[in-house]
Amino acid sequence: MMQKNSAAASTASTAAASSEPADPKDPNAWHDPGIYIHASNGREKKLIMLEPTVYSQGKSGGQFASAMSYGIAKVKWKAVVRNAHANVKIGDPQATFYFYFEEKGAGLSHPQFGGTSTPNEFTLLKFDVKKDSRETTVMKANAFGSSSGTDDKANIPFTFEKLKPGIYKVTAKAPLAAGEYCFLGAGIGGAFAPGAAQANRLFDFSVE
Repeated sequence: MMQKNSAAASTASTAAASSEPADPKDPNAWHDPGIYIHASNGREKKLIMLEPTVYSQGKSGGQFASAMSYGIAKVKWKAVVRNAHANVKIGDPQATFYFYFEEKGAGLSHPQFGGTSTPNEFTLLKFDVKKDSRETTVMKANAFGSSSGTDDKANIPFTFEKLKPGIYKVTAKAPLAAGEYCFLGAGIGGAFAPGAAQANRLFDFSVE
């Protein structure tokens, strides 16, 4: 009886420990599913969660050429976000990013993350900033079909490593210049098919 009670107490203790909240400053510990920036504020590094931002689709560039070439020339489709600046702002050009995926689901736990399961299914992009909006090319199409793809100048190369099941560290290959950026999942391509009218989500931030 003593051994049985002892084992039960040990199991209860382990369960209680596993239910304790993770250290909010430790990027290697588990956090709510999502994308986080690990950036310095001058004194210490903090984890900041990127909230999803709604964008709308816009057709830009190539319409005249497409019409004149009977659809052979490509038309660009853009993701357009209201407001010229993101809500999350950092001053650390060497910030790193952490992706926490929900292992029980299809990836990052909710449809808003595009059902992805690895950072390799995301693209890091730099926005073209307008007066009251931000935009970036995400798709090109012509009469023969469409292909997802961004302008090379907007695409920011990065590397990633798997730290634990469901936890990845993402690092840009070069320090981030001042500007507006976002992570865009590969699963959004359908939103830019001809005739599509829905909005989708991306994860944006500013480097100041």
